[in-house]
Amino acid sequence: MNKYGNRFMKETKNLTHTKAPLDVLYFDHDRAEYPNLPAYLVFDEAYRAGGPIQRAAWGPVGYAIVHNVYEWSHDNNAEVTKGWIIKADTIQDLAAKIKIDPKGLEETIGKFNSYCTDGRDLQFGRDKDSLAPIKGPPYYAMEMGLALVNTQGGPRHNKYGQVLDPDGEPIPRLYAAGELGSFFGFLYQTGSNYPEAWVFGRIAGRRAAAEKPSKG
Repeated sequence: MNKYGNRFMKETKNLTHTKAPLDVLYFDHDRAEYPNLPAYLVFDEAYRAGGPIQRAAWGPVGYAIVHNVYEWSHDNNAEVTKGWIIKADTIQDLAAKIKIDPKGLEETIGKFNSYCTDGRDLQFGRDKDSLAPIKGPPYYAMEMGLALVNTQGGPRHNKYGQVLDPDGEPIPRLYAAGELGSFFGFLYQTGSNYPEAWVFGRIAGRRAAAEKPSKG
């Protein structure tokens, strides 16, 4: 939901490595604002009790998972207590707590629930199996934030991992591997970053190790 209490995208949309503009970053030139910032996940008691929200948000890998930064509770109650998840007994109270339009939120939930009943999302076309009504009470909301998923920019390099200057010539003793200067650019294929890092890390490492000591 956005600040007006409206849905602004297909919630089940896969954002992994997307090259299309993100809906959440849409800028309304007429209003001179980002209407979808902040954005909130709104849900009911059944969804809260259905399991940790973290599992869908962070996936199987990532810094937070690998380094065990935080162990999310199995029922999300600890996060409610921490205030990360906002809880309210009515839709109006929930809207007030997260400072979004209460009328808009109420109308959106009513419309979404009708889609669930009919089994057809007329607004964004979500699959029937992914539709579940927001019944409540209580009602919950959690602010959603963008996370860095991937980086594809950086210096160009050749097949040996040598970083190239503006004229396309190798810069002496400078190498790059992996996502830094990735050759995928705007045509990234999911699951390719690790192999690229392994291959070019090995190539660049061998060539760097074979360099003669600098006399300067």
